[in-house]
Amino acid sequence: MTKRAWLKQFANDLTTIIAGEPGLRVLPRQHVHRTNTDGHVIKIGKLKGRRNTGVELWLDMWTHDLRLWCGLATRDSDLAVKLSSSRKPSVRPAVRLTYSDTEEYRQYSRLVNTLPATSLERPIAEAYEPWFFHGVFSDAKVMKQITAGRIHPPLLGRVADALTGMLRAAVGLLPTANEEESSTTEELKKHLQREQWIRNTRVAEERKLFDNYTCQVCEFHAPLVCAAAPSRACLEAHHVQWLSSSVEDRVAICSDDLITLCCNCHSIVHRQEWTIRQARRRFKKRAVTV
Repeated sequence: MTKRAWLKQFANDLTTIIAGEPGLRVLPRQHVHRTNTDGHVIKIGKLKGRRNTGVELWLDMWTHDLRLWCGLATRDSDLAVKLSSSRKPSVRPAVRLTYSDTEEYRQYSRLVNTLPATSLERPIAEAYEPWFFHGVFSDAKVMKQITAGRIHPPLLGRVADALTGMLRAAVGLLPTANEEESSTTEELKKHLQREQWIRNTRVAEERKLFDNYTCQVCEFHAPLVCAAAPSRACLEAHHVQWLSSSVEDRVAICSDDLITLCCNCHSIVHRQEWTIRQARRRFKKRAVTV
């Protein structure tokens, strides 16, 4: 039996055992692919609720010996961090690996050093951004099984137990429906705020043009100072009804909600908490006095 055929058969037998796990969505079609680690990989399913997290089996020379690896491959860095930080024996990593622990050898990638025997059959966290792997390397000498065309039940059982433990731990780390709803609501709120800011910016420019780029309190005329960019020359759009005094979050939906002020008058209006009418009256008194 070839390595490819043996891995395919192993995946089929394993799927039969763990198909009922709540966190696993079994793929209807499972294909074996060549890898750059001098071996093969097959994805047997995905973690429910996470499109970018797969349940995979690898058979390669990554550890310098032909070994079987089972675990989760994900692009979800948050999930990877939570798994690697877990204290559960079924997922707590015995070893952490990164790019610095790898090398190129005869056109393939592999670890610089072989894994110690004490690290086999124990969870290992690997971070090769954008991909993260959390799984277990088997200590079984699979080459004998491949040559004989057999799959030993003890190996199949250990792999099933390891994957079951990781799946259950990963499901426990996923946000609940309420948390996801809260997260979605927060993202929607941020999106609306961005849209409101863009809309407000456009409306503010419309108001400045309507007011002929002139402060509506002191009558400072911006084009006299900066003809090239009058809208940016010391002019600001003031909300007629202050946002801070609104019962709800309020945005300027039209230019009537705004009025053009120079930066000095705008600052004074807010500092003194004046209305526009009060600001105009104060300015005229001051002008007559001077």
